[in-house]
Amino acid sequence: MALNFPVDTIVTRFPVYDVLLKALRPIKAQYEKDVQYVMRQYRVYEPEISAGIALRNKWRKRAKQTELTV
Repeated sequence: MALNFPVDTIVTRFPVYDVLLKALRPIKAQYEKDVQYVMRQYRVYEPEISAGIALRNKWRKRAKQTELTV
């Protein structure tokens, strides 16, 4: 099934096995749950989490702390 998305030829050289995708589903589900928790906790978007902005931004840390004390 071709969706006409631009893809890197290195990625498309290797086959994708359905068994592997099924085995990785619980891991991805846990990752998504954890990411959503952090996004709500610090009021950030997903790219900011991987960049570490959520932990370095003092304003967001203070916002989290005040929510816990209220």
